[in-house]
Amino acid sequence: MLDGSNPFFHDVAQGIESAAEDADLSLFICNSNSRTDREEVHLDRLLQQRVQGILITPIDPHSPTLEELALRGTPVVIGANHGITLGATGNFYRVRNSRLRGAYGIWRFDSLGAFEQGNAADYRVSKDFGGADATIVGAQYGIYAGDQWQLGEKDCLLS
Repeated sequence: MLDGSNPFFHDVAQGIESAAEDADLSLFICNSNSRTDREEVHLDRLLQQRVQGILITPIDPHSPTLEELALRGTPVVIGANHGITLGATGNFYRVRNSRLRGAYGIWRFDSLGAFEQGNAADYRVSKDFGGADATIVGAQYGIYAGDQWQLGEKDCLLS
């Protein structure tokens, strides 16, 4: 595993261990801490022990050691690197429109068709201040969570 502190790997390891136990196999977990040198040492030791198979989320899926394992006939399953993103966003805005001459009034339309065409029957000023200012202030907040599976060097799946 790339990083033993990632809770995702803990859940996956439990599921794999349960399946291995059902098949009367043992599970050996090696944590590389995302370090290539540690990953190579673990793979070399697993090769020496002639393990029956390896499930790995490699730092480099094209590692020569992984290729050597495959050439020796050791089954290798390359898992996806997994990451979770959590975040928050905030957008603040202020809009001022000072060109609303005579904006305080009532438009009257004879029908919905006249409204759709913009043909008002009349406009009555309720109170004319000689113009109007409209300032709109607001904010929009959001939180998000993302799930990313790195499937290869250039391929990833996002949800």
